[in-house]
Amino acid sequence: MKVQHRFKVLTDAIVEGADVRGLDSDAVGPFTLELRYKGPLRGPFTMSDDPEYEHYRWVIDRRSKVQMMLLRLYKLVRTPAPAEDQAYRDRLIDDFIAAAFSLWRAIFLVDQARDAKSVQQAHERFLRTVISTNTVTFSDDRNTSSWSATYYLENASHRCDAAMEQIVKHNPESEKYFSQFGNMDVEPNHGILVLRRGWDGTFGMLDRCVSVFDGSYDPEKEHKLRIIKAPTPTEHG
Repeated sequence: MKVQHRFKVLTDAIVEGADVRGLDSDAVGPFTLELRYKGPLRGPFTMSDDPEYEHYRWVIDRRSKVQMMLLRLYKLVRTPAPAEDQAYRDRLIDDFIAAAFSLWRAIFLVDQARDAKSVQQAHERFLRTVISTNTVTFSDDRNTSSWSATYYLENASHRCDAAMEQIVKHNPESEKYFSQFGNMDVEPNHGILVLRRGWDGTFGMLDRCVSVFDGSYDPEKEHKLRIIKAPTPTEHG
């Protein structure tokens, strides 16, 4: 099951606490969006007076979420499983851990806007570092974040997609729980806000996969959808 999940719309709009779902990559405003509400909207579609503070607040919040996910996976790893499910379980847990690690790493790399030129420069810088030092550190990831941020985000998305397909194959009835998720598709001209949405959408996919796998997912507890009208380009610049 492959459902493309694109993030080309509302590049300049902040919907704080909301998770954007299934946007059409060719959409042109004005248009209507479905948002899965997760908390109070903060000054709809307004830019923060202190972007650095807002970014750190976002980083700390998401770091907490992904660390709790890692702890959740740690408990799952330590829980015995029936022998007949071991291979299926091991493969899923491998995907879960890979996705969670990639999301953890990506949190610290989405503070720079990216365009085609910065991505090309990051390509060259990354290759030069690997060739000349035969090693890559977190500092190198930071120095090439125009490329490395999406490397980790897309790796997490692909791992979640692989896990999702395994879960559905094992239990076809579970496919209905994944209808709004799919692979991330980030293009070179995407800014910080779009990368954040990419992170949030991919983390949501991972959380859904783990919850469906361990039996904790309850569709009845899903937040209600709210319909809002997105601003036209003239309304948010």
